[in-house]
Amino acid sequence: MKFSAFSFLFLFCSYLQLFSQSTSLVTDLAPGSESAFSEDAVIMATALNSVAIFDRDQVVLSDGTEEGTKTFEVGTNAWIGHHRTVLNDKIYFILNNDENDYSLMELDPVSQTLSTILSDFGTLSNLVSLNDKLYCHAESETFDDDFISVDPTNGITEVIFGLDWFGTMRDVIVHNGMIYSIHWSTSSDGAYLSKSDGTPGNVDEFKFLHNGSEFSQTASINMTSAGENLYFFYYSANSSYALYVSDGTNEGTQVLQEGMQRISFFDYDENKAIGTIGNSIYFRGVLEESSNDEDLWISDGTVEGTCTLRIINEDKPVEPRFFSNYDDKLYFYGFNREGSWSDRSGMIVSDGTKENTIVPYNSFDHPDNLPYTGWQMCSHNDKLYFVSETDENGSELYSSEGPLNSIIRVSDVAEGDGNAQIRKLTSAGENLFFICFTSEFGRELYVHQAGEPTIEYPLYPIGTVNTTNNDGEADSLGVNCTVEGIVHGINFRPGGLTFTLIDADKDGLGVFKNDEDFGYVVNEGDVVSIEGSIAQFNGLTQIEPVSVTVIGSDNTWEAIDTEELNESTESQMVSITGVLDPADWIGDGNSFNIDLEVENGNILTIRVDNDTEMANLSSPPCEGVAYIISGIGGQFDQDAPYDSGYQLFPRYNADFECISETNQWLDEGEISISPNPAYDYLTITSEIDIEKYIITDLAGRNVQSGTFSNKLDISDIIPGIYQITFIKGEKINTQKLLKN
Repeated sequence: MKFSAFSFLFLFCSYLQLFSQSTSLVTDLAPGSESAFSEDAVIMATALNSVAIFDRDQVVLSDGTEEGTKTFEVGTNAWIGHHRTVLNDKIYFILNNDENDYSLMELDPVSQTLSTILSDFGTLSNLVSLNDKLYCHAESETFDDDFISVDPTNGITEVIFGLDWFGTMRDVIVHNGMIYSIHWSTSSDGAYLSKSDGTPGNVDEFKFLHNGSEFSQTASINMTSAGENLYFFYYSANSSYALYVSDGTNEGTQVLQEGMQRISFFDYDENKAIGTIGNSIYFRGVLEESSNDEDLWISDGTVEGTCTLRIINEDKPVEPRFFSNYDDKLYFYGFNREGSWSDRSGMIVSDGTKENTIVPYNSFDHPDNLPYTGWQMCSHNDKLYFVSETDENGSELYSSEGPLNSIIRVSDVAEGDGNAQIRKLTSAGENLFFICFTSEFGRELYVHQAGEPTIEYPLYPIGTVNTTNNDGEADSLGVNCTVEGIVHGINFRPGGLTFTLIDADKDGLGVFKNDEDFGYVVNEGDVVSIEGSIAQFNGLTQIEPVSVTVIGSDNTWEAIDTEELNESTESQMVSITGVLDPADWIGDGNSFNIDLEVENGNILTIRVDNDTEMANLSSPPCEGVAYIISGIGGQFDQDAPYDSGYQLFPRYNADFECISETNQWLDEGEISISPNPAYDYLTITSEIDIEKYIITDLAGRNVQSGTFSNKLDISDIIPGIYQITFIKGEKINTQKLLKN
């Protein structure tokens, strides 16, 4: 097993899922390179899998298919109200144009129709929906600046409460099942924060806000619901633009921060400059008297908890945008205007607390060397999507599940290194829409449909995917890949698969599948190709296959002689010489461990698996003064760091080679030792090419062993009577040795 201090393989292999996901042009609405949309196109709303877009006197409705995309002409110099709403899977909006006064419109994504609910109004604004009805401010011959309800199924209207003609309604939102609005009361004394349950006559003007002529507009109030708190921006009694919070009562409505500059709805909609998590609000803001650029602000609904926020370890202002909720956290893009893009340009994440609002990673550590991760960010179907630009791929769409190693590119809209000017990422059911400009098609609508990715399994040498870090943890966990090699060992898991694969570079990898064998019968010596994912079990690095294909046969590798079991022997053929106590042999048909003492005094673990023939033997396969045991190196260490629990798995009875006094060389020459008795050094004269030796005491314990040398240092052995055994292959010569 090789060690790797740092590995990016996971990133590269995850990246290979790219084109299993579909990102495509919906339809070429404007022929050739002519643009169908301007830079000012507005995402109106989404319903089901469809998106509605307003641009240049047209409304485009699309479900992500060419046949499901329809364009509606909505009049000359058409205007769409800031408030749009979705009710019962239909999109409602307010329309004004040169041909007609204000109208309330219905867009049905199922029937792909545009219908008029109300028309010929002098004013319609501040549209919301609650309990199967629509609500808005209306002024006409019938209504004299009233807040009304509309039943979209029949067009029946009712007055909920009246408004003053001077201030009318400034903003409206549905918050915790109630309609909250900022409007001028019919008493004409100023603006109030109110709430209503939507029934006629029900209104509670519970908080007086301001009576001056400088009143805020919908565009800059930005009423925002965050858990139990309602936030909004409005002029205070000091005629200062301020952030407020309300719990729906007069006492619970207070100014959190005065002296702020206005935040327009362009920031609110286009750049998503306000985000929420729990009861807290995050937003882009700046004080009127400040010389700084816009900064990241946070408020938990208290004066003390309302402040600018510096990201940990970076004492710089961060201009936030594209707030997106994902995985119970708030993600957003941060940009520092005081330095280069790399100083602070990228993704930031928060759990709703100041101390845990952090930069999650350095995106330049990604293999693509990604700048500004988080640009145009949008949460969609359990993933984050954003735009990034690289030298190799230009500007394209990426997806993420939070960590750096989950980021993959999911589009190639501008082929090669061309820049796809991707804007207005919008989630609609199963579809992720965006408007994109390319030199080939101009500015058009695109859709990304992730579906079920078809994962690719690139071919890698085993030595590339079996590396571990200094804690023994696999570098390549989760990597999808193909490996090829020679099968070693038996199948230790009938009904599934457990064996070892060793490739031409003699790098090994465990193979494990709990309950499926893919029709493959394990045969040692087969050359197989395995597709799967890198995993780890109790320290042992493995591949969990999804397919196994026999591609040939070859000889297995010879076992490596060793006196230690460690990370380097994992998934390798190894051979160990040592002494075991036959009395420790269990042999009851179950798996068991038995200790083997080697020359250096270490005790190594031999694991006899219940799927081997040895498990049913009442004693070791052979009897001897010592054993040469071959098998597969393994590991069973339940806790990191994975640096212990190494084992040897013999495969067959033949993996136990016994060294006994009855195995003598016949007519191959003489072996003599001197002096005998010996004190410190022993000289061996031999006519035979001896390979190994082992010295055992009268109890059969290994006191010294190793590779043969004509002069052996035995000074560390205590005085006594011993046996010295010389080994060549399967033959041995044993003599008595006296140590003084």
